[in-house]
Amino acid sequence: MVDCADLPLNISREILQQNPVLERIRKDVVGSILKALKDMKKSEPEKYLKFFAEMGSILKEGLRVDFENREKVADLLLFNSCKTSADKTITLEEYVSAMPEGQTEIYYLAGENRAQVEFSPLLESYKSKQQDVLLLLDPIDEFSLPYLQDYKGKKLKGIDRIDSTKSDSDAEILEATKSRYAGFVEHLKTKLGVVSDVKLTSRLKESPVVLVSESGGFSASQERFLRKIGKAQEGMESKRVLEINPEHSLVIKLRDLHEEKADSPKLQEGIETLYDLALLAEGSKVQDLGSFMKRVQDAVLKGL
Repeated sequence: MVDCADLPLNISREILQQNPVLERIRKDVVGSILKALKDMKKSEPEKYLKFFAEMGSILKEGLRVDFENREKVADLLLFNSCKTSADKTITLEEYVSAMPEGQTEIYYLAGENRAQVEFSPLLESYKSKQQDVLLLLDPIDEFSLPYLQDYKGKKLKGIDRIDSTKSDSDAEILEATKSRYAGFVEHLKTKLGVVSDVKLTSRLKESPVVLVSESGGFSASQERFLRKIGKAQEGMESKRVLEINPEHSLVIKLRDLHEEKADSPKLQEGIETLYDLALLAEGSKVQDLGSFMKRVQDAVLKGL
């Protein structure tokens, strides 16, 4: 409650919106609230955890609507990460302080729950480099965090996007395998009309394929959330890019089969299974579940 004798008696919404006294009150109240939350977070962490569990989603809205206080709001946010247990959180400041030498960006990956996100193929290269990744498990995270853009000089980067920055060694590996995979990649583009492109990638260490979004498009988790709340517009679902690991044995076998017999039914089944595995890994539904189950069952029987 704010007691003020300086507001005009002739009150209307338009007058209040433009009144300098009200603007000053707003700044003072917001500043007091942010300071109180900062103090609570420092001196009463358990109490702050309870507050954040209830009001964290509303607090995150400050990144979008309050440009002036974005960094102060960012200091108050808590996140799960690959290096935290499910019941622990870290701040952006703690994340930056723990970054290994040479890391220049704050990485994040969004999804519906930790069980789905923490086993994503997209995390493989970061884990191999001992780099932490924030796990955005609140639907609002992926819509609000991009408004922050950077924190303490470190840009924020969603790892489920096309990666245009590769190390020299990664670039050399991809260039060396590019010609050998050219025909197979073009075949995948033709047979998988549901993707916008097919590319070789060096970001995968154990998985054969992964789906990523274009830099300016919606991610898979954003599209699923918008559909869930009825805000998805007709035709908004974007095609994603299929990235393939040229060093994975399954990809190598499919490439060799393509060179031997490009019209082989086994090749087509393998391609469809690869794409379905990529869908499941990103948390999306397989389009033809019956066909996928039959292919998996047949593969298991042959393996036995």
